[in-house]
Amino acid sequence: MNKKTLFILLILTVTLTNSLSRSVLLMSISNYINIQDSFLENANIKSQIPDENQLNWYPLMNAFYPKNFSTYLKRDVDLLIFYTFGNFDKSYSDIFNKTSKTFSSYYGAYVLQVNDEQPFLVDNNYNLIKDDLISIVKYDYKELVLDHLGYNDEIVFDYNVLNIEIEETKIKLKAEIFMNCLDHNYKKFNLNYLQYGFPPKSHTESEFYPITTYGKFIIVKSLEQNSRFYVYYIVNQDKELVFSFGD
Repeated sequence: MNKKTLFILLILTVTLTNSLSRSVLLMSISNYINIQDSFLENANIKSQIPDENQLNWYPLMNAFYPKNFSTYLKRDVDLLIFYTFGNFDKSYSDIFNKTSKTFSSYYGAYVLQVNDEQPFLVDNNYNLIKDDLISIVKYDYKELVLDHLGYNDEIVFDYNVLNIEIEETKIKLKAEIFMNCLDHNYKKFNLNYLQYGFPPKSHTESEFYPITTYGKFIIVKSLEQNSRFYVYYIVNQDKELVFSFGD
């Protein structure tokens, strides 16, 4: 896709009035650019992400390559995030709708390339380094989601690991998570509204209040590249649905 094509698609995106159509076209452009800029040789990882077919998700599995992740982590580690979220029932994503089954929910995969010589995510005995996993999740949610929706306070993020299974090629972690939700009033334009749509201007007294939710993370070390990891994940308030993800 050349620059002229990208420019034409961007102009078309701006002129669209349907929120979902505008979001899908814009994210299609963004996904292409982020994958091209990243360390990933191809996008086949999308086909490896376990399907979650019980809920109504956004039609694209999106990609984002945060170039400042190594600075945040203070390690030479690259991160590429694949993610999707609640589909549009109104003019905005159900990720904002507290009555929706995909409220403040998302799933996808983290792809990590470890470029230094220190263990990351798993130690030399293939035990999970929980702090590394939590640092990825908190970075994603605070720096890439909450901040771009106008949230300026400290993130609420407490967790209770309920189960860890270590298999021959993967580690599965199930957790209860107490964290900020995404319910809030529209005040001014924020970058993430381009993909999620614009929430109502006045509909809630409390904003970004904490909720109890559940997460499952499946950590897989690449067989082809020793320094690469895939973390398939889901976060949702339905405990049974979350814990059956990827089984």
